[in-house]
Amino acid sequence: MHALSGILAALIERQKTGQGIYLEVALMETALHFARTVALVQTASAGRTLDQALAHPQVSARGLIVESEHPVLGTVKNVGLPVRFGRAPREAHRSAPLLGEHTNEILREAGYSVEQILHLSQDGIVAIRAPQAEPA
Repeated sequence: MHALSGILAALIERQKTGQGIYLEVALMETALHFARTVALVQTASAGRTLDQALAHPQVSARGLIVESEHPVLGTVKNVGLPVRFGRAPREAHRSAPLLGEHTNEILREAGYSVEQILHLSQDGIVAIRAPQAEPA
């Protein structure tokens, strides 16, 4: 699935810019990316826990762990996207969104009215997080 996503992203980039891009999808990185959701990973023929797999020298050598600033937790480490474009280093441009952070925006783009979104929120169907003021 990650390879398909990478290929599609590369095709979109080529369509926008007219230039091709180097695309790399490593199996170990794809497995680790998947493993963060199931908490265990199988590498080669030996079963390893996620912590053991993340301590593997290949993970460090390929820069698979990225850091980002989370508005509540501070600096957090995550498994970076296993698809690399143009040999660029992996960077976390932002942290995962907080619960409800983009709900209003997404529902408005999907055609919901302000009133409909308010009802969904009041009925507990969706969470909506009020925007935070930027620090001065």
